Amino acid sequence: MNELSRIVAEARLLYGLELTPETLWNLAPWSWLVDWFANVGPILSNVSAFQSDNLVLKYGYVMENVTRTYARTNWMGVVNPSTTVYVNHPARVYDKFFVETKTRVKATPYGFGLNTTAFTDRQWTILGALGLTRGPKAL
Repeated sequence: MNELSRIVAEARLLYGLELTPETLWNLAPWSWLVDWFANVGPILSNVSAFQSDNLVLKYGYVMENVTRTYARTNWMGVVNPSTTVYVNHPARVYDKFFVETKTRVKATPYGFGLNTTAFTDRQWTILGALGLTRGPKAL
């Protein structure tokens, strides 16, 4: 173990310090100036929270609403019913259909698109401690 690794391990043990992107950002002397114009600090705070398993969703959904319009125009010749003679003025038949689909996707406590079977035991322990599970390794 080199000297830097030893110092980091001691700081983690003694002071509870973690070397995260947020910590590095806060140590930079000019970060306050960048945060004055952009939201880099809060974004790095969220990234650090997601990396350390401290941030979980109790309820997370994403909704999708898709509306499609189908239009169809048919040109048909008209037959005079009394003489059964074809009239050269075609009739226009216009159909319009609306199809609407709504989809709702539930998130896992750690975000969208994640497989719960790939969760680590530590993640399941955190979920159990937060009371988000109803059974063993089930959401």
